Amino acid sequence: MGLLCLGASLILSCSKTIFTTKQIMQQEAINKSIIRDFYRRSVSQGDLDFAKQIIADNYIQHSPMVKPGKEGLLEALTYMKQMPKPATTSVPFLRLIAEGDYVVTNMSFGWGINRKLSLICSDFEMGK
Repeated sequence: MGLLCLGASLILSCSKTIFTTKQIMQQEAINKSIIRDFYRRSVSQGDLDFAKQIIADNYIQHSPMVKPGKEGLLEALTYMKQMPKPATTSVPFLRLIAEGDYVVTNMSFGWGINRKLSLICSDFEMGK
């Protein structure tokens, strides 16, 4: 009986979902499009509802310039939305690299006379 229970528990613990390469690549493309839409809609256009929808409740903020968590990021986006837009801007350079649940964003953009560069790693869990 003990061996039967051990065998059953091994089968249950090994019943992990296996994804095909195509499924992984499709999910990576979806994750990249979420990040691209976040910058376009939430950062550039101030769409806070979209940000609330896609930012996970357990979001971790690593920048010392922004308060921690989802609320800190939403507060920063609210602040950015209220800032006057500079007279001159440039089309941002945006490179997205996906690997599994991670998307790395390499971005360069002009803000007035200043040039900004950022490198951000986003970790996806359940599409957020």
